[in-house]
Amino acid sequence: MDPRISPLLLLAIILIVPVAAHPPSDMQVTYDPAGSELVVTINHTVNNPSTHYIDRVEISGTGESSAIHNYTSQPTTEFYSVRYPIPVPEGAVSVTAFCNIGGSITRQLVLPGATTTVPGETPSGLSYGTLWPVHALLMITGFLCFLAGALFPAFLKGRSGWFRYHTRLAAAGAVFTVAALAIAFSMVSLSGGPHIRVPHAYLGLLLLAVLLATASLALLRKRARPYTMQVIAAHRWMGRILLVLMAVTIVSGLFTAGILG
Repeated sequence: MDPRISPLLLLAIILIVPVAAHPPSDMQVTYDPAGSELVVTINHTVNNPSTHYIDRVEISGTGESSAIHNYTSQPTTEFYSVRYPIPVPEGAVSVTAFCNIGGSITRQLVLPGATTTVPGETPSGLSYGTLWPVHALLMITGFLCFLAGALFPAFLKGRSGWFRYHTRLAAAGAVFTVAALAIAFSMVSLSGGPHIRVPHAYLGLLLLAVLLATASLALLRKRARPYTMQVIAAHRWMGRILLVLMAVTIVSGLFTAGILG
């Protein structure tokens, strides 16, 4: 098999895999007066609850300092409920559930007899849950642009205008990829988690470095005399590495989310 066709097969595998959101899709908070307990019901659909799960639940506004509950898995692959005793059954409480991959969801409840406002209101607008589909779409679009751009010098070099199409597709791929990485940074910032905590994040940093190196070699192509041919060869190899690394980064995101594996 021609090794230049393998990215197409990998792309087909990527695109047929269903994608699920990292953060919880919903959460309900109720109060059980009989047991003086806060009942938190979380909807976090995952494939593997031991690798993709709610790892932290924070409860604030119960009359004491915030209570933090840490977990290393979740009991089911979808809906589940947890009961938390609260020391003061009057007031307003805020509950935030954090996914170990990234993203969070916050719900508030005003208990009987509350005289205070609801704490920890989640600001409206952008969130991890609304941004991650955009990140995924931009990354896949960037990969497709780079892949299409690579086909021109590989198979259509004799056609008129091949170099123009190659450079335009590569430029579009770079724009989409940088935008995807910028959104990934914003997603983690909105979720309140550390930016570098999973292998997928390290792959993203490496991808940015390889992208910059590939673009730099392309710009140096006409200015590197008498080493033009060496620069062109280096650019081609960096482009191949970039394609493979983008595919690996996308697949690693699916593994990180628990969709694969």
